[in-house]
Amino acid sequence: MMRGNNKVNLTLIINMKREVKRKKKLPSFAIDIGELEVLWNKLYSLFDTQDLHGSIHVEFPLEKIKFENIDKLKKYNGLPDKITSFSISVSDFCSPSGCRMVSVDSNSFSFFSENSMVYASAESEAWCAGAI
Repeated sequence: MMRGNNKVNLTLIINMKREVKRKKKLPSFAIDIGELEVLWNKLYSLFDTQDLHGSIHVEFPLEKIKFENIDKLKKYNGLPDKITSFSISVSDFCSPSGCRMVSVDSNSFSFFSENSMVYASAESEAWCAGAI
């Protein structure tokens, strides 16, 4: 670009972040605390970093309880032997390339039916496929 006798060089920098989302239906299931802990640890192992955010939500007909980690859930005395309505999610705190998240929801309600689902989002199909 020329302005008068001065040359002006323009540099265009484009930062791109890509987010891929995947989900998969699961059969309905119930889970005990030991199995929930195994699932929690498996979800955490999908990430390269230990700087993660996780939560566990347990739902009853008249109550919802949120736990920050599996240890707090294990210390809670009011849980039944088997849990049928819950969600677990784990995510990183976003790297420069993007954010990663994986979630298991035992009661994903749609208009037509009730399904358990696993969700993943990340910068690549490969990570999502591995998470699901």
